[in-house]
Amino acid sequence: MSLGERIRELRAERGLTQEYLAESLGVTRQAVSRWETDQSMPSTAKLIALTELFGVPLLGEDGDGGAEKRARMARLAKRAALFIALYAALHGLLQLGIGPPRSYDAVEWLNKFLAVPVFCALSLLALSAGWQRTAWAVLIAAAAGCAGAVCWPQGPAGLFSGFTALLAALACGLAAGLALDYRLGRRQVFKHGWRQLTAAFLAAAMAVLVLLGAYSQARLEFIRGADAGYEAGYNAAMSGGSYDGMYDSPYEPASQGDLGWRRYWQNGWHDALE
Repeated sequence: MSLGERIRELRAERGLTQEYLAESLGVTRQAVSRWETDQSMPSTAKLIALTELFGVPLLGEDGDGGAEKRARMARLAKRAALFIALYAALHGLLQLGIGPPRSYDAVEWLNKFLAVPVFCALSLLALSAGWQRTAWAVLIAAAAGCAGAVCWPQGPAGLFSGFTALLAALACGLAAGLALDYRLGRRQVFKHGWRQLTAAFLAAAMAVLVLLGAYSQARLEFIRGADAGYEAGYNAAMSGGSYDGMYDSPYEPASQGDLGWRRYWQNGWHDALE
């Protein structure tokens, strides 16, 4: 079997398009077509890139194939080191922007110390599976989410709501990256060994994000109610109003907004009296 036939066979097995190969390798679709018909040969650098993309050596398991494998692993290590460095810088900026935790609120501690490492782990996992667009999309989402966490208004009640921004950004980044990689690579995400396991893990991560999104929506409702309740309680105390005003919640009874209103109305009242 010629090299061109092997490239064509591996591409067909993985459900990849010539356009996907061309874009991944930085060449034209016509160049890929010429490789597959043995009209031209890919350069050594492109051979290494093809080996990395397909996950198998193009020139055999021994000899040059071993060199390709070592080169592929070295290239992956360099990319992983780049991502780790970028995430470390992002984590440091997040700490400076947020400052020390203001309470024992679990969400605030998660936001400050665990959010960026979770993003980093997902990017490295996607990178190891060959989904470079997903890895970069998650990194961009992390930067956007951290910016939202730093800039998100705290509100009168002083609740830390930035974690919601991180969750939303993570969901969008994962969805956009996986959709783009799947569109260009087609069945690549769902075939061939350990990549299938990685795809299952990322699918589970997306399911978890849906659950976290539902939690975030409830938390936002609680925060809005808490902010409104705190301000109402503070103003009522300052104007000599009645303590019974805490029961005048504008939210549905027993809803998250109502719970936030009642809890923080009292805080606003007592802070005003102090």
